[in-house]
Amino acid sequence: MTKKDDENWSAYIFADEANKLERFEAIEQRLSDAQYWELLASLWTNSKTSPSRRKSRMDRWLRLLTAPRGNREHLMQPDDHQKLASLPDPLAIYRGLQEPCRVRGVSWTYDYDRALWFARRFPGRQGKIAHAIAPKSRVLACWADPEAEIVVSPRGLRIRVETKTEK
Repeated sequence: MTKKDDENWSAYIFADEANKLERFEAIEQRLSDAQYWELLASLWTNSKTSPSRRKSRMDRWLRLLTAPRGNREHLMQPDDHQKLASLPDPLAIYRGLQEPCRVRGVSWTYDYDRALWFARRFPGRQGKIAHAIAPKSRVLACWADPEAEIVVSPRGLRIRVETKTEK
C-alpha cells in the first residue's frame, strides 16, 4: 500500500470522532501490519477519553494491542522505544484517578507527578492514585510525550490505591 492509502485509512477512521475505534475495527483486516500498528498508535494517542473507561471498551483495546501481527515496532516511535528500554525492570507504574474511574485500566504512567496531576485535574472530585509493579514484558506500549504513558493489561497486577492526593 502507498502513503496515499495510509492517508485515506486515517481520514476514514478520524472522520467520525465518536466512532473511531469502530471504524478501525471495521478495516483492521485490510491493513498491512505496519499500517495496523501505526494507525492504532495514532488512534490511541488521539483519543480524548480514557480507553479503559468501560470494561467492554478496555477489552476491545486489549484485543487490538495484543494482536498477533508482525512489525509491532511501528506502534511506537524510536524515542518511545528508547525510553522504554531505559526504564527499570520491573517498572513502577501509576494511574491518577477521579471518581468514577476504573482502577484496573490499561493506561498508566511511569511518572508519579503525572499521575498526581490526573488525580487532581478536576477540583471538587475525589482523586486517587493507583500503583503497581509490572515487568517490562507486560508493557504493550510506551509513549513518552506528553504523558509518560505506559499501556499494560491490568490482569494479574497487584494494585494498591492511595486516596490522599492533597499537597
